[in-house]
Amino acid sequence: MMSIKSAQERLPVKNAKFQLEKQLGKQLLAFSHNDTFEVIPDQGIHSLVLAVHTAFSEHRPLLLHPQHWSQAV
Repeated sequence: MMSIKSAQERLPVKNAKFQLEKQLGKQLLAFSHNDTFEVIPDQGIHSLVLAVHTAFSEHRPLLLHPQHWSQAV
């Protein structure tokens, strides 16, 4: 069996509010998280697909619960 090393460095992150405002093209009046909430940069695909792809391709841990799937659909 081949030994595979898990990724050690953190993924790059961006401010979630700023990223959402950029996607919408306007300033948000309200935001459900605090202003320091960070997410990985948008890659133009669904965020759940991006999380699964990144975890698989970069050998990163990923914990999913049933509610993640129901919220994504």
